[in-house]
Formats: sequence, structure tokens, C-alpha cells
Amino acid sequence: MRQDGVSLYCPSGFTIHRLKAQTREDELIVTQLLAMEKKLWKKTDSWGGLLEKELTRRNTFTLYVTTTLPSLPSSALPANATHSSSVTHSLKVVAYLIFTATGLVCHISKVVVVPEMRRQGLGRALVQAAIEIAKNERRVGSITLHVDADNTAALGLYSSLRFESEEILEDYYSSTSTAEMRIFHCAYFESGQGAVEDCRLNLTMLKNVVEAAETNASDSNTELKHVFTMEGTKWYGQQFLEPLKTPFNENDGRHIGPNFYYDLEDYLRSRTGTLENNGTEGITTTGTSKAAWTWSALRPGPVIGFSTGSYMSLLPSIAVYGCLCKELGLEMRFPGTNAAYTAPMEVCNADVLAEAMVFVSTTPAAENRAFNINNGDFFRWDQVWPRLAEWFGVKAGPPLKVGDLTQVMGEYKYVWEGLVENHGLNDTPYEKLATWKFMGFVFSMPESGWFSNTVKLRKAGFHGMVVDSGESMIEKLETLRRHKIIP
Repeated sequence: MRQDGVSLYCPSGFTIHRLKAQTREDELIVTQLLAMEKKLWKKTDSWGGLLEKELTRRNTFTLYVTTTLPSLPSSALPANATHSSSVTHSLKVVAYLIFTATGLVCHISKVVVVPEMRRQGLGRALVQAAIEIAKNERRVGSITLHVDADNTAALGLYSSLRFESEEILEDYYSSTSTAEMRIFHCAYFESGQGAVEDCRLNLTMLKNVVEAAETNASDSNTELKHVFTMEGTKWYGQQFLEPLKTPFNENDGRHIGPNFYYDLEDYLRSRTGTLENNGTEGITTTGTSKAAWTWSALRPGPVIGFSTGSYMSLLPSIAVYGCLCKELGLEMRFPGTNAAYTAPMEVCNADVLAEAMVFVSTTPAAENRAFNINNGDFFRWDQVWPRLAEWFGVKAGPPLKVGDLTQVMGEYKYVWEGLVENHGLNDTPYEKLATWKFMGFVFSMPESGWFSNTVKLRKAGFHGMVVDSGESMIEKLETLRRHKIIP
């Protein structure tokens, strides 16, 4: 699909455009999209005023189809469609599609065609254009969407485009039952202005999304059931890089000083009337202001996944480091301290973490509680590092703390850019692919190590922590290679 809006897939007489939301013309198009949203969707399914915000979100793409007025029955036009512009007087929006692309995943959230223009290939054209953008511009590895199981026409369309059914969700599109909403809050912002400001900003983000969800739920046939927030082992003071009592336990006391994890959990406890009982359980109190929803939290150590652009994603940094060592003909020396190389360590596979997030958000035994989580094993880097070096095809070397990894590794950006060009890799910005600051932090752990007791989560009924961490890292490296993130 070309930037000028002409698509190879679009049927004759129609044109696909890509919304930029920067010009007066696009503002008028947005007005038509909002009118279509209100007219064509019932209240329980309509995004209403939220659509306008969605259109301008980062990583959100909007494609729309126009045709001229003579070819469009007047009944197909939204009642309040504007005629104030010569452009929109001659062109009318008859279909649109919205999708988001984050990391290696794309999700198509809306495909809309006015009734009078259906069965003319417009839906197919939009989906094909979205696939082309997602794969060629964002290099995504998978594309997902939801469709009503009774919508045979849509099922046939998606099947012909090689979509496969993964799961059937009961009552997902039911008009009679109340929809259940669950919030998964995993946002994190580092202000650079100190821990106090970090606390304020991160708490504000959580409060904004919870209170907006409550407002939206009250205006629709929706019930906010649960709020999940991601925590971590900074809860126990891991960020200070000082020897600590390990393993970490959920009932360990809080450290002195600001910690935004404390603020997030305290907010959820205060809203639900669940007081902390030595950090282990939530004691429900009575009160007229108590929220009807419940909450939960998980506290993983370093997460092992294949996402790019994630500040605390360790594996891409290891991947880039290993590839650079091979390209430069160097030993793959552990770029950290001797203490960190031999200290007991934990990580959490992103798949395990995602499964546990769903578990604690849907299981009564996990309500109003926070849990440690990891892969279920402990290891030492001196055991795993040689396996990683072997995978890269280089020799492992002894630890060497090379100073500020961000500064040192920043000097090799040109080498990585050469690898991208020579191997035809996904051109992910070097600064987003490798987060050297976090890697340096992990590889500077004291001799007390970094690992947690996860018995509490097992007792609640979650049994997914059965992953070999070394094997998990190799599997994720293979995924990065398969998606042409690394050579």
C-alpha cells in the first residue's frame, strides 16, 4: 500500500486512505468516523467518544475507504455527516479499519463497512492493506482479531486470508449479559527526576486508567471486575544493589524511602478496603466507599521475552551483545561482576508471566493479594552463560566489569547497523533493541543473589512455574532469529 492512499487491493470506484490526523481534511474525516461509529454500533459495542482518542494513540493505525457521493446511497451516510468542505462533499467514508502494532504483534480491533456497501470486497481490501503495513512497516510476527462465531461471512473472509481460530470465548458478543472488564496495568515511567516524582507519575497513571474504566463501565453494560498491577522485586529493595535477605518473601517488611510499587498497591487496597496484614494477605474491611472490583499483583524478577523496545527486557540486550561479540571475533565475556556471575538468580519467562496474570485476575483464591513469580528454578550465570555463548557460536569468557554498559556498548552501534544491512534484519533502532542500563543493573547483583519464594502462588493454585530458565533463553533467542531481529 502506497503512502498516497492508492491500494492494489481496493475495488474499482473506491480508494483506501491512511489517516494522518494532522490536516483539516483529516479532522473532517474523523468527524465522519465518529458519526459512523455511533450509527452502526449498538451502545454496548460502540467506542463512542473514546474512538477519537484511539485514533491518535501511538502505534494505532486507521485505514478508511472513500467513494464519491453519486455512487453512495444517501441512506448509507451518517445523519450528521459534514458537507462544509469541498473534499468531504465529494468523498464519503464508507468503511474503516483500526489496528494497533506493538512489538511483534498486531491486533485488528475494528473493521466497519456501511451496510449498503457490503459484499463489494471493501472489508477484504482493508484487512489486506492492514496486513501489508503490519508486515512490511512494523515487521510483526502475528496478527490477531476477534470475530463473532456466528458471523459466517466474516469467518469465511478471515479463513481465506489464512487466519486460524485459536479460542472460542463464551458470551463475548452477548447483548443480554453484562460484559466483564479487567484491567492489566503494566505501565512504568522513569521520570529522571528522582523516586518521589516516579511515585507521583506512576500512581497517577494507575488512578487515571482505573477511574476512566469505572466511568466507562457506569455508562455501558459493563462491570469492572478486577484490576491487576505489575510489581517487581524492587519491592524488596533490589534496586539498591546491596546484599539482601534472600529468598524474597511476600511478607518481608517494606524498606524506608519512596517506592512506587508501595503507592500502587496502597491505592488498590484503599479503594477495595483490603488492609495489609504483614504483607501477606488482604483483610477486607467494611465501608460505603468500597469498590466492587478486586485486585492482584505479581512480583517477577527479570522477564525473559522477545519484545523489542521494553526497558526491562533482558534477553534482547544479551542477544545483541552475543551477536556483536561474534562479529568482532571476541570471547563472550560476562559484562558484570564476579559476585553476580556466581550468585543465585531467577528470571521469569514472559509466557509464564502472562499465564499467571490471567490466573490471579480470574481466581478467587488470588483476589486482593500480591505474589512472587519466577520460572520455578534458580540458576547461576556461570552455569547458563557458556550455553548462551555456544548458541552464538563463540567461546565464553570470564567476567569483566567494563564500566557503564550504555556508554561502552553505544560505541558499537555502527557494527550493529552493518549486521542489520548485511543480514536483512528488522531495522529496530539500536537504542530500543538493547537496554544496556538494565543489563548492567542485572549483572551487578551482590553475592546474596536475586531470587524469590513462590510457594504462596503455588498454594493459590498456579502450577505454571515449571520452566528451565536456560532452555527458555535459548528458545527466545531462536524466536528473535526467526523474526529476523538478530542474525
